[in-house]
Amino acid sequence: MLAKKQLKKSTKRLTRNTKIELLKFLLRFVLLSLPIAWIVDLNFYSLQKIISIIVHYLFIFAGMNNVLFDTLSTNLVISPAMYFLDSGLIIAIDAACTGIRSFYLLFALLFSFRWEWKKQLKYLLLGGIILFLVNIFRILIVTLLVVNFQLPELFDNILWTGSLNLTVLLIIIYYLKH
Repeated sequence: MLAKKQLKKSTKRLTRNTKIELLKFLLRFVLLSLPIAWIVDLNFYSLQKIISIIVHYLFIFAGMNNVLFDTLSTNLVISPAMYFLDSGLIIAIDAACTGIRSFYLLFALLFSFRWEWKKQLKYLLLGGIILFLVNIFRILIVTLLVVNFQLPELFDNILWTGSLNLTVLLIIIYYLKH
Protein backbone atom coordinates (compact mmCIF):
# COMPACT_ATOMS: atom_id res chain seq x y z
CA MET A 1 0.00 0.00 0.00
CA LEU A 2 2.82 2.37 0.91
CA ALA A 3 4.54 1.70 -2.43
CA LYS A 4 1.35 2.61 -4.33
CA LYS A 5 1.11 5.93 -2.47
CA GLN A 6 4.75 6.74 -3.18
CA LEU A 7 4.31 5.89 -6.86
CA LYS A 8 1.22 8.08 -7.05
CA LYS A 9 3.07 10.97 -5.41
CA SER A 10 6.09 10.62 -7.70
CA THR A 11 3.93 10.63 -10.84
CA LYS A 12 2.09 13.70 -9.57
CA ARG A 13 5.45 15.40 -9.10
CA LEU A 14 6.17 15.19 -12.80
CA THR A 15 5.46 18.64 -14.05
CA ARG A 16 3.85 19.35 -17.36
CA ASN A 17 7.23 20.50 -18.74
CA THR A 18 8.91 17.28 -17.61
CA LYS A 19 6.25 15.21 -19.33
CA ILE A 20 6.66 17.23 -22.53
CA GLU A 21 10.47 16.81 -22.41
CA LEU A 22 10.05 13.07 -21.87
CA LEU A 23 7.73 12.85 -24.87
CA LYS A 24 10.20 14.86 -26.98
CA PHE A 25 13.01 12.48 -25.96
CA LEU A 26 10.91 9.44 -26.85
CA LEU A 27 9.91 10.97 -30.20
CA ARG A 28 13.54 11.80 -31.06
CA PHE A 29 14.60 8.29 -30.07
CA VAL A 30 11.88 6.63 -32.15
CA LEU A 31 12.71 8.77 -35.19
CA LEU A 32 16.45 8.14 -34.85
CA SER A 33 15.82 4.40 -34.34
CA LEU A 34 13.79 3.85 -37.50
CA PRO A 35 16.79 3.06 -39.75
CA ILE A 36 18.08 0.28 -37.41
CA ALA A 37 16.04 -2.37 -39.21
CA TRP A 38 17.59 -1.51 -42.58
CA ILE A 39 21.12 -0.68 -41.53
CA VAL A 40 22.37 -4.27 -41.79
CA ASP A 41 21.31 -4.34 -45.44
CA LEU A 42 24.07 -1.85 -46.21
CA ASN A 43 27.44 -3.13 -47.35
CA PHE A 44 29.73 -3.68 -44.37
CA TYR A 45 32.09 -6.12 -46.09
CA SER A 46 35.21 -4.16 -45.09
CA LEU A 47 34.21 -4.12 -41.43
CA GLN A 48 33.27 -7.80 -41.63
CA LYS A 49 36.70 -8.57 -43.09
CA ILE A 50 38.53 -6.56 -40.40
CA ILE A 51 36.62 -8.38 -37.65
CA SER A 52 37.29 -11.77 -39.29
CA ILE A 53 41.01 -11.06 -39.61
CA ILE A 54 41.27 -9.91 -35.98
CA VAL A 55 39.42 -12.99 -34.71
CA HIS A 56 41.47 -15.24 -37.00
CA TYR A 57 44.78 -13.88 -35.65
CA LEU A 58 43.51 -14.11 -32.06
CA PHE A 59 42.84 -17.82 -32.68
CA ILE A 60 46.35 -18.25 -34.09
CA PHE A 61 47.79 -16.33 -31.12
CA ALA A 62 45.90 -18.72 -28.81
CA GLY A 63 47.52 -21.70 -30.52
CA MET A 64 44.64 -22.75 -32.79
CA ASN A 65 46.60 -23.18 -36.00
CA ASN A 66 43.86 -25.22 -37.65
CA VAL A 67 41.87 -22.11 -38.70
CA LEU A 68 41.98 -20.78 -42.24
CA PHE A 69 40.72 -17.34 -43.24
CA ASP A 70 38.91 -17.08 -46.56
CA THR A 71 35.56 -15.99 -47.95
CA LEU A 72 32.27 -17.84 -48.05
CA SER A 73 30.29 -17.29 -51.23
CA THR A 74 26.62 -18.04 -51.57
CA ASN A 75 24.20 -17.03 -54.31
CA LEU A 76 23.32 -13.86 -52.44
CA VAL A 77 26.35 -12.71 -50.46
CA ILE A 78 30.09 -13.03 -50.01
CA SER A 79 31.15 -13.05 -46.37
CA PRO A 80 34.55 -13.30 -44.72
CA ALA A 81 34.77 -16.71 -43.06
CA MET A 82 36.99 -18.93 -40.94
CA TYR A 83 37.35 -22.60 -41.81
CA PHE A 84 38.06 -24.91 -38.88
CA LEU A 85 40.00 -27.80 -40.39
CA ASP A 86 39.63 -30.29 -37.51
CA SER A 87 35.84 -30.06 -37.22
CA GLY A 88 34.97 -29.02 -40.77
CA LEU A 89 32.93 -26.08 -39.49
CA ILE A 90 32.73 -22.79 -41.32
CA ILE A 91 32.06 -19.63 -39.32
CA ALA A 92 31.04 -16.69 -41.50
CA ILE A 93 31.06 -13.12 -40.24
CA ASP A 94 28.01 -11.48 -41.78
CA ALA A 95 26.82 -7.89 -41.50
CA ALA A 96 24.85 -8.60 -38.31
CA CYS A 97 28.08 -9.83 -36.66
CA THR A 98 29.70 -6.40 -36.97
CA GLY A 99 27.74 -4.95 -34.05
CA ILE A 100 26.54 -2.10 -36.24
CA ARG A 101 22.98 -2.29 -34.89
CA SER A 102 24.21 -1.84 -31.33
CA PHE A 103 26.40 1.06 -32.41
CA TYR A 104 23.42 2.68 -34.11
CA LEU A 105 21.29 2.07 -31.01
CA LEU A 106 23.96 3.86 -28.97
CA PHE A 107 23.91 6.71 -31.50
CA ALA A 108 20.10 6.98 -31.36
CA LEU A 109 20.06 7.00 -27.56
CA LEU A 110 22.90 9.51 -27.18
CA PHE A 111 21.52 11.94 -29.71
CA SER A 112 18.01 11.71 -28.31
CA PHE A 113 19.23 13.74 -25.35
CA ARG A 114 19.49 17.51 -25.80
CA TRP A 115 22.97 17.96 -24.42
CA GLU A 116 26.26 19.31 -25.66
CA TRP A 117 27.09 17.68 -29.00
CA LYS A 118 30.83 17.47 -28.20
CA LYS A 119 30.01 15.33 -25.16
CA GLN A 120 27.70 13.17 -27.27
CA LEU A 121 30.41 12.67 -29.93
CA LYS A 122 32.97 11.82 -27.24
CA TYR A 123 30.70 9.17 -25.75
CA LEU A 124 29.78 7.86 -29.20
CA LEU A 125 33.47 7.41 -30.07
CA LEU A 126 34.38 5.83 -26.73
CA GLY A 127 31.21 3.73 -26.73
CA GLY A 128 31.90 2.61 -30.29
CA ILE A 129 35.38 1.41 -29.31
CA ILE A 130 33.98 -0.42 -26.28
CA LEU A 131 31.24 -2.02 -28.40
CA PHE A 132 33.82 -3.11 -30.99
CA LEU A 133 35.99 -4.79 -28.34
CA VAL A 134 33.00 -6.46 -26.65
CA ASN A 135 31.85 -7.68 -30.06
CA ILE A 136 35.25 -9.22 -30.86
CA PHE A 137 35.21 -10.96 -27.47
CA ARG A 138 31.63 -12.16 -28.10
CA ILE A 139 32.55 -13.59 -31.51
CA LEU A 140 35.54 -15.39 -29.98
CA ILE A 141 33.42 -16.96 -27.24
CA VAL A 142 30.58 -17.94 -29.56
CA THR A 143 32.98 -19.41 -32.12
CA LEU A 144 34.82 -21.43 -29.48
CA LEU A 145 31.55 -22.73 -28.06
CA VAL A 146 30.19 -23.65 -31.48
CA VAL A 147 33.44 -25.31 -32.62
CA ASN A 148 34.11 -27.19 -29.38
CA PHE A 149 30.59 -28.00 -28.20
CA GLN A 150 28.49 -27.70 -31.40
CA LEU A 151 26.08 -25.30 -29.70
CA PRO A 152 23.29 -24.02 -31.94
CA GLU A 153 23.07 -20.59 -33.49
CA LEU A 154 20.43 -19.73 -30.89
CA PHE A 155 23.27 -19.35 -28.39
CA ASP A 156 24.84 -16.71 -30.63
CA ASN A 157 21.56 -14.77 -30.71
CA ILE A 158 21.21 -14.90 -26.92
CA LEU A 159 24.81 -13.88 -26.30
CA TRP A 160 24.63 -11.13 -28.94
CA THR A 161 21.48 -9.65 -27.46
CA GLY A 162 22.79 -9.89 -23.94
CA SER A 163 26.35 -8.66 -24.35
CA LEU A 164 26.05 -5.82 -26.84
CA ASN A 165 22.75 -4.40 -25.63
CA LEU A 166 23.90 -4.59 -22.01
CA THR A 167 27.05 -2.73 -23.06
CA VAL A 168 24.93 0.01 -24.70
CA LEU A 169 22.83 0.27 -21.54
CA LEU A 170 25.92 0.59 -19.31
CA ILE A 171 27.40 3.28 -21.58
CA ILE A 172 24.15 5.26 -21.44
CA ILE A 173 23.94 4.93 -17.64
CA TYR A 174 27.55 6.15 -17.36
CA TYR A 175 26.75 9.00 -19.77
CA LEU A 176 23.76 10.08 -17.70
CA LYS A 177 25.77 10.10 -14.48
CA HIS A 178 28.60 12.26 -15.87
